[in-house]
Amino acid sequence: PADDLVDRVAAMQKEIKELRKRPAGGGGGASVVSEVDSDHGKLVVASSDGGDPGQMRSFCDQQRQKGAAGVFIGGAAGPKVILIAMVSQEMVDATGVKAGDWVKAIAPVVGGGGGGKPTLAQAGGKDPSKLPEALDAAGKWIVDKLN
Repeated sequence: PADDLVDRVAAMQKEIKELRKRPAGGGGGASVVSEVDSDHGKLVVASSDGGDPGQMRSFCDQQRQKGAAGVFIGGAAGPKVILIAMVSQEMVDATGVKAGDWVKAIAPVVGGGGGGKPTLAQAGGKDPSKLPEALDAAGKWIVDKLN
């Protein structure tokens, strides 16, 4: 009914807002491991509940929309590890720090390798037990590069 239209639209807007707050789509979630404010913007390191690269990139995009200048996320699916780094173009221009360098520096910790573009890069690895160590190293690497 037309009388309910305003209330229905408001309820749908609220639902959309709540859905956008979720860290990753689908069944996989992500949790922030560390967050650092730098002179160039917020830096986020996160752990994914799974190794779905699409959901992990979605998390990175969401963090960038919230103002993060750099995001690093890692997740494991069975015996495989996925690492994704995303850096804003502004940070690349201002500091020379590139996502490809970030992920390439951390991938050996999980027994892998990879690379990519200055603003988005992905790597794989074979040792999920080393993922916490890799995420810790990712946070330290970016802070060291910016100091």
